[in-house]
Amino acid sequence: KQKTAYEIASCLVGSEMCIRDRAYAGPADGAIDALCAKRARPRGTPCADHLLDVLCTGDFDAVAKAPAVAAVAVAVAAPAADGGVLPWTAQYAILFRRSWLAHRLDLIDPMFLANIGSITLLCAALWSGRAAVRPRTDASVEDTVGLLFLQPVYWGFQMMIQALFAFPPAHDVLVKERAAGLYSVSAFFCARTTVDTVSACLVSPLFSLLYYFAVGLRPAKLPWHCLVLFCNGLAAQSAGLAIGAWIADLKRAATFETVFMLTTMMCGGFYVANVPAWLDWLGYLSFTKYSFSAMLKIEFRGASYVDGGERRDVGDHTGLNVQVLQKPLYVDVLALLAFAAGFRALSFVGLKRNT
Repeated sequence: KQKTAYEIASCLVGSEMCIRDRAYAGPADGAIDALCAKRARPRGTPCADHLLDVLCTGDFDAVAKAPAVAAVAVAVAAPAADGGVLPWTAQYAILFRRSWLAHRLDLIDPMFLANIGSITLLCAALWSGRAAVRPRTDASVEDTVGLLFLQPVYWGFQMMIQALFAFPPAHDVLVKERAAGLYSVSAFFCARTTVDTVSACLVSPLFSLLYYFAVGLRPAKLPWHCLVLFCNGLAAQSAGLAIGAWIADLKRAATFETVFMLTTMMCGGFYVANVPAWLDWLGYLSFTKYSFSAMLKIEFRGASYVDGGERRDVGDHTGLNVQVLQKPLYVDVLALLAFAAGFRALSFVGLKRNT
């Protein structure tokens, strides 16, 4: 990789630390020879640590010792001297690039693709039979309801698990860099979550194309189906970020995530029709409840099915809640966006508190 002087300097500036000379820009394997001619690397010292020591002390002369290597002048004002720091937008740009380079390949990991690809194709295979029968029958309605329930639940778990690993592995580095005054927590948080949001939350809408037409869902409603999956992924990812920000230990975070998901789902009316009043409020914390409700409206509102040779409105089906179909779709979408915003705010507070 090519490391610019600006990138090296921006990683080293802290209180009482300042680079006022020249920094290296060239092939990574030539940095030691170019900058560390004055100080030999002690036996057993990692190259990166030795390079940082030399740069921080300013005991190097890139132009004199390595004239063939491109070197550029960098002037960085020390925060201790005049209180100057990089603008927030510059902090965000640097951290976004770092996060992108570090995590851009996460979503094309072979195991991850095998996981979601196999489940999605299995859905297409299972529901392309009786569920895809048109005109709809009583049995096809029941099967389609099962598919519409599975999708937000499966992707909710997937996005939460992915988001759990956003903050805990970077905790120690973030604490050190915050202590050095390199950047604000908000810049790090926005940069890191932007990369995850753009990449991870688009996975579920894209993979829905593998089963959507195969199982006979309404072609005209595909954009709405994808929108609900995106909002569901956004809410699930935000919940995972919040858990990871408040619980740095990954084992405990994963345990809490499972308890949270299962508790809210069990109290959300999916399995028990009459939830006790003192537990009913927990069901409103389930974002999958709103995703499932939106899926039902998109697929079944205004649709019909054949029962005993007689055509009926899907809203009359005994397996569906008529009140769910009558409520506006935008209420569910706004609820998912509210979950995403609330959990993100909670994750930012937790990240700031714990670092």
